[in-house]
Amino acid sequence: MDIALFENNLNAIKDTSLCRCAVEVILETAEFYNTIPSSTTGLRHPVDELGEYGKVIHLKKCFHLAEQSAKRYEIKGEEYEILRTACLIHDLPYSIYYDKELERYKTNYDHPFLNAYYLAGVTDNRLLIASVYYHMGIWANYDSDIAHKLDFLELQEFKNHPVVLATQEADYYASRRDITVTGWYS
Repeated sequence: MDIALFENNLNAIKDTSLCRCAVEVILETAEFYNTIPSSTTGLRHPVDELGEYGKVIHLKKCFHLAEQSAKRYEIKGEEYEILRTACLIHDLPYSIYYDKELERYKTNYDHPFLNAYYLAGVTDNRLLIASVYYHMGIWANYDSDIAHKLDFLELQEFKNHPVVLATQEADYYASRRDITVTGWYS
């Protein structure tokens, strides 16, 4: 994925280890993510996320909304940096794949777990890993085989942590068709 698309967001992350982590995840992400829609179904995501660069737009919106969620959950300091990092990378590197049989992109509904597993190889920051793992909230299938295979990460203690809940909230609001998000354009 083109790192330059996120230059302003990465420069805003003050914690250098979190920034390096985000850079590694973005660079691991396939190049086609630069231009794909955020949603392969188009059911809920805003129209501006359904065209070219839709995934990039969604991640930038989520990053922007982290500030509002942080205020609501009274998140500051290092936890704020974790929240912003989670919002920037929560759908990377494995949320969408190309189905050769159907000849189209499809959403990988296990992506929270796959992304958390990948992230566990990049960082030991369990709150960041948990924020990615739980980012879909009630819409993820935590009883799936792949979710259970990741029980060794022992993330359950973070399930209701304010940073995890704020990540869920920012992702939710960024992906709603009936909510307009402004100010995310950097």
